[in-house]
Amino acid sequence: MAIDMIVANESEINRLNVLIQNRQQLYENDQLNDEEYKQLMIDLGRRVMLQWDVEKLKLERDGRAH
Repeated sequence: MAIDMIVANESEINRLNVLIQNRQQLYENDQLNDEEYKQLMIDLGRRVMLQWDVEKLKLERDGRAH
């Protein structure tokens, strides 16, 4: 079950990475409106939390394997 969550979270991280990269380009060119800026911050936070979740799940998975 942890493997399913790891795969799902990693898939969502990859999706968020694409969105973040696109918005980063807009940000660097001063083309983000306020709503897009807020969404970028939300997506960045979600990506970090999902990365932490993946790390935790992998530690749990590896702990059970031993």
